[in-house]
Amino acid sequence: NVYIKSKNSIYSLFKQNFSFALIILSYMIYSSAELYMLSFTNQNYATGIYSIAIRLALISNLILQTVNSIIAPKITNLYFTNSFKKFEKMILTISRGLLAISLFFLSLFVIFGKKILHLWGSDFVDGYHVLIILSLAQVINLCTGPSGQLLTLCGQQKSQMFLAISLIPVSILVSYFFVINFGLLGAAYAGASVIIIDNIVRVYIIYKKIGINYIKIFKI
Repeated sequence: NVYIKSKNSIYSLFKQNFSFALIILSYMIYSSAELYMLSFTNQNYATGIYSIAIRLALISNLILQTVNSIIAPKITNLYFTNSFKKFEKMILTISRGLLAISLFFLSLFVIFGKKILHLWGSDFVDGYHVLIILSLAQVINLCTGPSGQLLTLCGQQKSQMFLAISLIPVSILVSYFFVINFGLLGAAYAGASVIIIDNIVRVYIIYKKIGINYIKIFKI
């Protein structure tokens, strides 16, 4: 019996870690598909500009990652002790705060984006609209708060895994269409589209599986 329990425990641990690995690998692919597509179509000039623009747009995302690492134990504790009201309040409060931060960075790039890009050279100013489009997508990404972390910590790894895997072909097709037809700006549209789709589906899954309604973020 001890051997069977130990074997089941190892299998369960392997299964969980395998899901995490697939999620991370899938994310690495679908979150960079438009950049790979620019390189694949030999648009070297556009690839260089896009690389800088996306790095700037992702600055606000670093704050989200920091928040995720800090609140993970608290999320798990509140969820599994059935303190749903406190749990929901914490998630929505964090999401509102992250929304405010993302809007700050968006405003910063709208006003000073060209000057910031000019630090890399005058040619990089061509990436201004790319930066704004990607920053708008980050507003959506941050206003959903720790949605990815939430799915993982609340036992919805399978849903998260299927979503991540499904986004790979979606991101490739979207990137191909937009990059081929619109070049540098198309890459920004593709990247933003995938981010928005990812977050909308996550929010829907969270609402159906966990019960948190993200519309409440906008209620005073």
